[in-house]
Amino acid sequence: MSISKFFTTTFTAKRMTWVGDDYSELATIPGFNGHLQQTEAVMAESLGMKFTETFTIWCAIDTAVQRDDRINSGGVNYTVKFVQELLVGIDKHLQLVVEKMPKDYD
Repeated sequence: MSISKFFTTTFTAKRMTWVGDDYSELATIPGFNGHLQQTEAVMAESLGMKFTETFTIWCAIDTAVQRDDRINSGGVNYTVKFVQELLVGIDKHLQLVVEKMPKDYD
């Protein structure tokens, strides 16, 4: 059984990109499907995220997501804080640690 069967949550994604030489703005990048769950406090603390709502997302290894990307699912916004490739066994995938952002965060 493949881990990908759990990738049932759809995420949209944005990344800060340069517009000319003057400024940057959020640009839409390819969305993806993944599995979201709350991160254990020990992991969040080890990443210096003691006072935030921290979640882990598992997604396909070829997902084009980077640190500081902004992702959204179901009206909830997150910022990617950590990306790790998990390359062991047949279920290679990415593990993203994300921080939930306030409702008015865009």
